[in-house]
Amino acid sequence: MRICAFFCLLVFLACSAPPEIRRVDPALATLIPPEAVALAGVRLDRLENTPLYETLRPFLMDHLPVPLAKGAANAELWELLGVLTPKDTLWMTRGRFSASGIEPRLTWDGARRTAYRGYLMITDGRLAVTFMNATTALAGRPGRLRTVIDQRDTGAQPPADLLSLAGGIGASCQMWAVARGGRKPPPDLPEPVGRLLADILPKLRHARVTIEARDTLLLTAEAECRTPDDAETLRSAANAFIGFTRLQRNRRPALREALDLLSVQREGTLVRLAVELPAPLLEELLAAEETAP
Repeated sequence: MRICAFFCLLVFLACSAPPEIRRVDPALATLIPPEAVALAGVRLDRLENTPLYETLRPFLMDHLPVPLAKGAANAELWELLGVLTPKDTLWMTRGRFSASGIEPRLTWDGARRTAYRGYLMITDGRLAVTFMNATTALAGRPGRLRTVIDQRDTGAQPPADLLSLAGGIGASCQMWAVARGGRKPPPDLPEPVGRLLADILPKLRHARVTIEARDTLLLTAEAECRTPDDAETLRSAANAFIGFTRLQRNRRPALREALDLLSVQREGTLVRLAVELPAPLLEELLAAEETAP
């Protein structure tokens, strides 16, 4: 299984008061659709001060949608936020996109410039980018972006439970994800991730993943399950996955070494996975991801 699929699994596993929204930039929080089931954020302004920034930033940019990656190429980005709904994924960014403070001349194959309710929209019909203001950009399906623009006039509120989960994450974590459980995964996930999540998600109340980059990369995933039996099932499934992946040692020695560092523990209904990756091992993992079929 590719490394990105493994981290995708972690992300999907993992009443709003003002302090709880601060983990998510308020300018982005108000744009989150009410039906969101998971959030994943990266604070690039905090990550860039760490020794791992030059290793992680290309990897993050490579996994953005093509339109957003093109827009980010020459931008000064502060924050990325991925929003998962039952139907699609919405990407949000905060940053400085051009020195003049206006929208950059963003383009890609098949893209054309149009407008919706006064907002510039650049789209190829399948994906679109729009600039809500000089420092806030969105990327996703054109219909999703139109819905986000429309909801500004409806009084729709972002999901308080997800913002509350995010609000409990410490300031030292530059990357994080939170997710609701108790539902089916989106239909377009690659296998075997989709199959794994179809079995796991109904057992969860919620999950949270945090990543702290320093001299090493510390990843922690916590899943609150519905019952102790569900937690034991999840713990066993995680250990089975780790054991199966170790069998690929000849193909992916770096991945096997990383799995050897993983710990999986259960306490009541809580399952906690933690791993600390040294910088050289992280570089090997990301390099292997780029060359994986």
